[in-house]
Amino acid sequence: MYRGVTRHQQHGRWQARIGKVAGNKDLYLGTFSTEEEAAEAYDIAAIKFRGLNAVVSRFSAFESLHETAEVQGR
Repeated sequence: MYRGVTRHQQHGRWQARIGKVAGNKDLYLGTFSTEEEAAEAYDIAAIKFRGLNAVVSRFSAFESLHETAEVQGR
């Protein structure tokens, strides 16, 4: 089980949400085929909105964010 990840009741796909980011509302991040993909989406959003000290489910989010920054030339 990962932070911010639940199973969608109607179609069984994994969904990710992060709370308290857009004016104290939940931000829906989408549905995903695997629980791990949903967890990574949550982790990336958590780092984006809460900074590098955000609580994340998986360490791979930091790697993904680093790779994205390299591609964008940051």
